[in-house]
Amino acid sequence: MSDQTPITILDIGTTKVICMQVRPDQSTPGFEVLGYAYLPCTGLSRGSVVDIDTTVHAVRSAVKEVESQTNSRIRDVMIGLSGLHVSSTASNGIVGIRNKEVTTVDVERVIEAAKAIAIPDNQTLIHTLPQEFIVDGQAGVKKPIGMNGVRLEACVLMLRAVTSALQNVVKCVEMCGLRVKQVIAQPVAVSQSVLSADEKDLGVCLLDIGGGTTDVGVCKRGALRHVSSVPIAGEHVTNDLAVALCTPPKSAEAIKVAHGKIISTEYEGAQHITVDSLSNQSTQKVSTQLLSEVIEARYHEILSFVKRDLKEKQLLDMIPGGIVITGGGALVPGLVDLTKRVFNCQARIAEPTIVLQDRTLVDAGYAASLGLILQALQERDRLDGSKAGAVTRMWTAFQHWLDYHL
Repeated sequence: MSDQTPITILDIGTTKVICMQVRPDQSTPGFEVLGYAYLPCTGLSRGSVVDIDTTVHAVRSAVKEVESQTNSRIRDVMIGLSGLHVSSTASNGIVGIRNKEVTTVDVERVIEAAKAIAIPDNQTLIHTLPQEFIVDGQAGVKKPIGMNGVRLEACVLMLRAVTSALQNVVKCVEMCGLRVKQVIAQPVAVSQSVLSADEKDLGVCLLDIGGGTTDVGVCKRGALRHVSSVPIAGEHVTNDLAVALCTPPKSAEAIKVAHGKIISTEYEGAQHITVDSLSNQSTQKVSTQLLSEVIEARYHEILSFVKRDLKEKQLLDMIPGGIVITGGGALVPGLVDLTKRVFNCQARIAEPTIVLQDRTLVDAGYAASLGLILQALQERDRLDGSKAGAVTRMWTAFQHWLDYHL
């Protein structure tokens, strides 16, 4: 495959479908975005397909829009997978080093040994992520090839998906006449696009707050150590507002985007906004104080749920670097301060930058899409055997951007 061949990704979420096509730029440390589309989608719930026709329509429309922008026919895509059906398990493997010096074959053998654990019949393995290697008892080895020894161990994180949920997402894509070349778990993709090397080494918790779920990833010593999902996210905030304000969900979403803040003390004095009634035949005045209190209560629940889960799994001590928040649900003002209060640690909003021909997208909602692109480029470099491919240049430039903004 040529290094200049365009790559197309599909980020299929609970509330939207993003299709983006890029081409590695040989002259600069980055890639050229050839086309992109962002369309609403209501065919999924918490990352799982609940309406095939609606999902197919959204995917087909997004792809056609990108095809129109690029004057091309898209056939192969890489898709992101998130939601409650994605989970992780840590595993270890041990093999003897055949020629007293670790080779690529030895690494492949020890990873296969680590994968030799029982997987439930209703689940499919989608990633095996090496965390570290141990050579003759020496732990913390990241690149064992070439080292001398007699015993090689591998610690890996295995990411699984519920088979039926995975098959339904793939089916929707294939019904659009597309071939799925690779499935990438969203936490893996997002960790690539928004975390610096120092953060991943020191230890942080990544929260990707989407529409239907909040995906959780813990990184430590340079690798992803844990992945889980919380069944509460942005849609629940919208529903809370719809109930509290007695207004249609679409109006509640628009109000949340336009006026939503988390910390109620930010509102000083009497402020009111006009809200449509449930019948859309009249309007009412609502205090912004009430709006803030409703939003803050739900986000506090999300953060408390995550903290409780991390505490139960004894992961809180692994994240001295704090919390990094991304996703479309991260855009509500006041979230960083609330996160600091709940976790009693540092927190920040991660906003990747994607440079287009006409403007620059600086939006946490595009973190997964950028991460999918980075993963796709890494996989291409791996298959091509490239040691200095496009993704290397891209990643170097992106890390420089992260270092400047952190």
